[in-house]
Amino acid sequence: MKKYLPSLLILFSAGVIALGCNSVAYAQGDYGNYDNGYDNNYDNNYDNGYDNSYDYNDDNYDQYGNGGGGVQITFNDFYNQLAPYGRWVIDPSYGRVWIANVPNFQPYSSNGYWTYTDYGWTWVSNYNWGWAPFHYGRWGHSSLHGWFWVPGYEWGPAWVGWSSSSDMYGWAPLGPGMNIGVSFSFGSIPVSYWTFMPRRYLGYHNIHNYYVPRSRYSTIIRHSNIVRNYRHSRNERYALGPSPREVSRSTGRAVRTTRVVSARNSRSTGLRNNELHMYRPSVRGSSSNTRSGNVRRNSNTPTRSRSNVNRSNSTQRSSRPSRSNVNPRRSTNPSRAQRSSAQQRAAQQRASQQRTQRTSQQRAAQQRASRERASQQRAAQQRASRERASQQRAAQQRASQQRASRERASQQRAQRATQRAQQQRAQRAQRTQQRVERVQQRSNTRSNASRSSSSHSRSSNSHSRSRR
Repeated sequence: MKKYLPSLLILFSAGVIALGCNSVAYAQGDYGNYDNGYDNNYDNNYDNGYDNSYDYNDDNYDQYGNGGGGVQITFNDFYNQLAPYGRWVIDPSYGRVWIANVPNFQPYSSNGYWTYTDYGWTWVSNYNWGWAPFHYGRWGHSSLHGWFWVPGYEWGPAWVGWSSSSDMYGWAPLGPGMNIGVSFSFGSIPVSYWTFMPRRYLGYHNIHNYYVPRSRYSTIIRHSNIVRNYRHSRNERYALGPSPREVSRSTGRAVRTTRVVSARNSRSTGLRNNELHMYRPSVRGSSSNTRSGNVRRNSNTPTRSRSNVNRSNSTQRSSRPSRSNVNPRRSTNPSRAQRSSAQQRAAQQRASQQRTQRTSQQRAAQQRASRERASQQRAAQQRASRERASQQRAAQQRASQQRASRERASQQRAQRATQRAQQQRAQRAQRTQQRVERVQQRSNTRSNASRSSSSHSRSSNSHSRSRR
């Protein structure tokens, strides 16, 4: 039995090392500040003789060309570093996934831009957590969670598919388990996953200002083609995006290659002096089983005990002179077990603190959401009351205007009636005066006639008397 004990211990250690948990979640952070200028990988002096040394299929490509300082990553690192910026949930299809705490979020569309590097078109995120979800793993979408991130361990400049038309460039995140290849087409990605913008703005830092409205996406897709410029990493291939020569023709500016420099941590990332500092750790103990398509291992909350076991096993393998020495060292060293139990207790305490912190963050987020809803309701009520008041004022103004118009019409009618009455009185007076004048004329005529007849009779009488 003793001679089999070392083999059993080795098998037991290997089994502990093999245990791992992979999961995913969806989260979003705050929007950063956008730079309204151009990306510094554009040269304003357009070079018509630009040398397009574009490598479409480099099987010897070293995805960690700048090293990374020996930094390695595990799921626990993803879990702990992304927890402050979102929440980890269990998805029935992919296990533990991450959801960003960002409203109206869409991967490779919100709060970031494209810059051309020696790995092709690389997504530069303005989020503090952008080093992980945009360069490892895949993004999925469901009606339950919205956009969620499935962890993966293969670094890439961006896990997207590209499309091109005569005047548009488009890109869409690859779903869990999806790889770039000949079978990649528009039918394999929903229309809502795509983002389109005019070609001439590729490389701007504020590309969100130039996105095409989503109502036009179906029409754009019918006139677009998939960009099939790919390159192999260690285990997978990724899309390089549009060629620099094509982008130069579309923008009128030559495309310069930005050098990618590995950063020691996620806090020292960014674009500086035509160098893109990226935190891109390799995988600790990676194998073919750690790819993004095989993430559902264990739904339990991860701790750092696994990394401790790995380190203890690597120490034993490097220091033991023979198999027979393994058992004595492990059995005669009680302090190591004590340290392991203390580390487990510390890990459990950290996990409990993290759960408490996440719970408090969720409560705070719920409170903020309720306050926002209440403020939105109050604002809506105020707007409705203002609209009602304005409508009432407008109705009152219309009523007063109508009353005034009626009063003016009544006054005008009264004035016209008065004028007609005055005209009628003047006409009657004139007719009366004319009748009086005619009567006087007739009476004058009769009196003149009577006077003339009387004078004639007197003259005849006098004549007759003179003849006698």
